[in-house]
Amino acid sequence: MAPVLGKIIKRHRILRDMSVKDLATLADLSYGYCLEIERGSYDPSIKTLAKIAKALKTPLWMLIKETEEAEEEEENAENATDNKSD
Repeated sequence: MAPVLGKIIKRHRILRDMSVKDLATLADLSYGYCLEIERGSYDPSIKTLAKIAKALKTPLWMLIKETEEAEEEEENAENATDNKSD
């Protein structure tokens, strides 16, 4: 979940013309932690994700839904590739 979630968070941040530092400040998180979340190194807790969602002015459910959908798309693409090689 972490790599996909990080991409979703980064996309929302960029759409709002925010820097990682802006996000960290608004979410009351460290710059390094926010950066590592975006890189997919860490899977944030729900509490942390709620802070990020609030800072991004995005509903928490939307971040979760977009992450689930993106993971599903990746899984389907992998399965399609696996089926081609069979």
